[in-house]
Amino acid sequence: MAIRWYEMGDFNIQLDFSQAPGYENPQVIYKIFDQVRRDSRTTSWQLIPSYTTLTISYPWNQSLQDVLEILQQYLEISGLSDRRVKRYHIPVCYDEEFGPDLAYVANFHHLSIEEVIELHTHPDYRIEAVGFSPGFPYLSGLSPQLITPRRKTPRPKVPACSVAIGGRQTGIYPVTTPGGWHLIGRTPLTLFRPYNDPPIVYHPGDLLHFFPISRAEYDQVAANPEQSMSVEWVT
Repeated sequence: MAIRWYEMGDFNIQLDFSQAPGYENPQVIYKIFDQVRRDSRTTSWQLIPSYTTLTISYPWNQSLQDVLEILQQYLEISGLSDRRVKRYHIPVCYDEEFGPDLAYVANFHHLSIEEVIELHTHPDYRIEAVGFSPGFPYLSGLSPQLITPRRKTPRPKVPACSVAIGGRQTGIYPVTTPGGWHLIGRTPLTLFRPYNDPPIVYHPGDLLHFFPISRAEYDQVAANPEQSMSVEWVT
C-alpha cells in the first residue's frame, strides 16, 4: 500500500491516502475513521478525517509505534465491509430574505430561481470535512449546473444557519461568522449546540439532504427549541 504518514509535531500524525491504490474512494477513509474511533484503545485520540487524509492527535503516554500498530489493523480490514452511514434531512427556506444571493446564482447560470432550488435539493450530499467554524459541513455532490465562484468580497457577518454555495461545494454556516460563499437559503435547525454531548451530531462521511420549506414552515420549526434533524441509516 502507498499510504504515507507524516509526523506533525509532538503526538500528531497524518495519514495521506492521495497516492494509495484502492483508496481513491473517500468512503474508505470514513470507514477507517469509524473503526478507529470505536476502539477502546483510542478513546483519548482526536481524529480529523478530510478528503484524502486522516489526522490523529494521540496522548503523551502512547508511543508512535503503538499508534501505528493500532492503525495497521484497520488499514488491513478497511475494505472488507460496507459502511453504513446516516442521512440527515435538512429543511431549507429559500426566501429572498434568507437567500440574498439566490437570484445572482440563478442569473449566473441562466436558470430560474425554481430551477436552482430544484437542483440544490435533488442530491444527497456527502460531508467531506467539518471545520472552518464549529459544525460547518463541507459538502460534495453539488450539481455541475450550480458551480459558482465565491464572492469577490466576503461578508463580514453571515447569519447562523445560512445555506450557501462556494465553488464546487455547498454547506451550512452553523454559527454567525464571516464568509465568502453565496447565500441561497437558511435552515431553521440549530446545528451546533455547544452544551450538548455531542455538540454536532453528524460526521464526515455522513449524508445531508436538503428539502424546501415555506416561510411559515420555517417559523414553525424555528419556534420549537427541541427541533431536531430527521435521520435514517443508509448503506
